[in-house]
Amino acid sequence: MAKKLQLRRGTTSQHSSFTGAVGEVTVDTDKKVVVVHDGSTAGGVPLATAADITGKQASDADLTALSSCQTGAATALALLTATEVGVLDGVTSTTAELNLLDGVTSTTAELNYTDGVTSNIQTQLNAKGVGDAVLATDQTWGGAQRGTITALTDGATIAIDFNSSNNYSVTLAGNRTLGQPSNQVAGQSGSIFVTQDGTGSRTLAFHADWDFPGGTAPTLTTTGAAVDRIDYIVAAANKVHAVASLDVK
Repeated sequence: MAKKLQLRRGTTSQHSSFTGAVGEVTVDTDKKVVVVHDGSTAGGVPLATAADITGKQASDADLTALSSCQTGAATALALLTATEVGVLDGVTSTTAELNLLDGVTSTTAELNYTDGVTSNIQTQLNAKGVGDAVLATDQTWGGAQRGTITALTDGATIAIDFNSSNNYSVTLAGNRTLGQPSNQVAGQSGSIFVTQDGTGSRTLAFHADWDFPGGTAPTLTTTGAAVDRIDYIVAAANKVHAVASLDVK
């Protein structure tokens, strides 16, 4: 009859307080693994099971990818902290997106710019685009530039915000006053198209900030559906120089 070899055994809890002799082997009945002892380590060193190893080994493809790293790449990987590896582990990029990174030739300083991004890049670009853009040199345009014509809201006093556009339009449905423009900045210029409604006979007065040649505001055309154009330029705060082209057809 074959002889049976039975090793000392115990639970994981029991092993935790047991220090075996050098070279002694025991069995953890909870983990179902062999434990090797060195005479000094409480609990010994449990050996891995096949289940522990399955799925943990690197594939041939993984090893091939590492072996083809550019010089210094392996060193860079070795310097990653556990936190940085965790970030990489959580990446959900597609293969195409990762290939973009693979082709990056940026310097460390340039990559640090993206490392400092704290929110959606498009959001940050939009925020940077808000406000005045002051260019340090003259600009030459190779094609036509055009501004939209913004409709003003008709009312007893017609409000106009110079931040919203350069060119404006309004149809008069009664006797009106063109109000004081808000956000006046010297140098802004444009046009205002003033149209009579079908009834006509509508008058338009002007806030004191509007300055006309000779100090006299124009009398607009009162024919129904007639169009007058007021061209303006902001000379300084509270000084909007303007001229009128009447009954433009």
